[in-house]
Amino acid sequence: MRKERSVFAERHPLVSLVYLAGALSITMLTMHPLILGLSFLLSGGYVLLLQGKKAGRYTLWMLLPLLFFSSVILPLFSHNGVTPLFYINDMAVTLESVLYGAVMSLLLVSVFQWFQVWRQLLDEERFLYLFGRGLPAAALLLSMALRLLPLLHRRYREIHDAQRGMGRDGGAMTFWKRGKLLLKELSILISWSLENSITTSMSMESRGYGSGKRTSFHLFVFGWEDGAWLVLLLLLFGGCILIIGQGGFAARYFPAVSEMPWGRSQTAGLCCFGAGAGLPLLWDLLHLEGDNCQSWGKETEE
Repeated sequence: MRKERSVFAERHPLVSLVYLAGALSITMLTMHPLILGLSFLLSGGYVLLLQGKKAGRYTLWMLLPLLFFSSVILPLFSHNGVTPLFYINDMAVTLESVLYGAVMSLLLVSVFQWFQVWRQLLDEERFLYLFGRGLPAAALLLSMALRLLPLLHRRYREIHDAQRGMGRDGGAMTFWKRGKLLLKELSILISWSLENSITTSMSMESRGYGSGKRTSFHLFVFGWEDGAWLVLLLLLFGGCILIIGQGGFAARYFPAVSEMPWGRSQTAGLCCFGAGAGLPLLWDLLHLEGDNCQSWGKETEE
């Protein structure tokens, strides 16, 4: 991760953990469209800031099929609801099913985007620092799992580029030859990963992993600024979760869309969530200037 892209990532790992856990928890605790819409916008903005325009386009292309499937395909098979829009073979396609599918797809994409932010703010080193002492095996397993997909994707790109360098370009091949090339690339990827896992296990064994109590070295220091961030995030997210627990953002879509009353508590909860999830993004935007902003703009165009 490029450190200059996120000043907030330089805070203590506990602050990043509380921020991401709060944003994810509130996103998954309610089906209220305003909360999910705000979560989608803030997480999407943070992904754009941290990973560039390419990640934003990837998220958009992922959202469109998911939105189409949830809002168009699923209502054809799920006929719950009391407001029919039209009939197909005497089966009603209801407004409630369409709205529920759209809101559910918004929730899934928001959670996906928050996990993309998680990958940037909490890397393997920070994750092991937070959980390595209490749950060393689980922390190691989760850190390796979080690292696996990006690593496989990077290795596959290297294999694919090497095949193209040898003149095996899939665009100039027939369908069956492209399929054989894909299988060959996947076989190389699996073999490479297995060999790497053997090397990793031998390295861990030679360094005494699992033989006794281990110590670790880190440079993380919890300062007063980290404490201020931690208290602020706990107050903001805690206030929003308290309002959700009291039913302030209750939303039902079956059998009919329930009324979603709006008052001071809902306004306060939305502001708390927006401030808690948006302050780190605003903090990074304010500090992204000069050479850092120019380098970020160049990388996003690659």
